[in-house]
Amino acid sequence: MKKSFSLSLLLFFSLMGYCQSPNLTGEWVGVMSVDVNRTQQNVFVNFSLQIKQSGQAIWGIYTGGNKLSTDSCDCAGRLTSRVSREQGVPVIFYQDGIVHHTIPEDYCMYFNMLNLNYSVEDSLEILKGRWHMVLSNPTAIEGAAGVLVLAKVADKPSVDVDQYFPRLQALIRRFNDN
Repeated sequence: MKKSFSLSLLLFFSLMGYCQSPNLTGEWVGVMSVDVNRTQQNVFVNFSLQIKQSGQAIWGIYTGGNKLSTDSCDCAGRLTSRVSREQGVPVIFYQDGIVHHTIPEDYCMYFNMLNLNYSVEDSLEILKGRWHMVLSNPTAIEGAAGVLVLAKVADKPSVDVDQYFPRLQALIRRFNDN
């Protein structure tokens, strides 16, 4: 009886760990490709995400360009998302404003939706998927687009992302209240 109960507890906690969403908090670095005129071109841009997560709420800063620091990159902006409670559903990040740019701000606005899947490959945490520029219809995918592949390089962001979100507590409550 005792052995059966212990085995049941072990199975229960194993299944709970499997069903929980991953914690995406950390620093993610990689490259994004740019589709030019809806054809895949060999144009690659360095890209990073500095993410924090509390429950289902995710917020962070992205940087893109040859230099990835927030004060010297081509573009840096805020991103927000809500992790789905369903297993295997991609994380969809939405741009929540530009915080820095050394190229025209309009170009930075192209990164306004990231549709990423989380996976673990050879013990390396990966976020990969597509980025899109959504113009007028938030449910349509139109305009610029490309592929994004990021690997987790640190369990904590190297940037204080909270400073970019003046209403952070309200954002966390809103994403966790469903």
